[in-house]
Amino acid sequence: MPRLLPALLMILAALARPAAAAGPRVVVDIPPLAALVAMVAGEDAQIEVLLAPGADPHHAALRPSQLRRIAAADVAITLGEAFAPGIARAVTAHGPAVRVVLPNGADHGWLDPATAGEWLNPIAAALGARDRDRAAAYARRAIAARARLAELRARLRERLAGVARGSLASGHDAYSAFARAAGLGPVLALADHEDSPPGAARMAAFTRALETGQIACILAADAGEAQTLSQLAEGRAKVVVADILGHDLAPGPDAYAALILRLADTVAACAEPRP
Repeated sequence: MPRLLPALLMILAALARPAAAAGPRVVVDIPPLAALVAMVAGEDAQIEVLLAPGADPHHAALRPSQLRRIAAADVAITLGEAFAPGIARAVTAHGPAVRVVLPNGADHGWLDPATAGEWLNPIAAALGARDRDRAAAYARRAIAARARLAELRARLRERLAGVARGSLASGHDAYSAFARAAGLGPVLALADHEDSPPGAARMAAFTRALETGQIACILAADAGEAQTLSQLAEGRAKVVVADILGHDLAPGPDAYAALILRLADTVAACAEPRP
């Protein structure tokens, strides 16, 4: 019995110690934003993505079960009505008191690691407002994550150094932030970020760039768009599906870099000249 006494005392002390408070429940609109929140929150938050796989954020509508999860959340971090109006309105109507709308969402700003890095401090502040005991930890992780994103941007530029400036086009204006981050110049988009049908001038510019060989690679959001763009290109440029949301990637803090580097590999394989 004397030998058991120290062990029993340790068990009793552990039971008497108050359990750590549960971390905040966070809702976000897209997977890349969930990954950025995870970089700041670590394992101290429960993060849920509202946009369903395959859904268009510009036109997404939420199910009643998703509305209930928004209502049960502690923090909502989104890219705003200009990017995902249905989600933004649902968060406004049903969301928690702690809400953050990050800038440059409509410009697909998460595709530039520098812009994503600017979001980390607001994310940390939102988490800390709800979870003051961990606020300092969130702030420290945000600083460390910003350094990692700066390194990621440098890797992105190095990976795409062989792609000619101005040689990319796209079905709609979703890739400009990525091209800017990679130093690739403007992306010639057939439709604007709201997917408005292209006018005669935009269509003429797109066709002229194909005819002159300016475009090496056309980026498509999905297989359906890729088929349409392939018919338009008529073999004058390669067309590739270039995913910008990463629903298929394992969730967590590493998903953001995985998305950016995969997109870089996709663009490089499509646009770099063959040896």
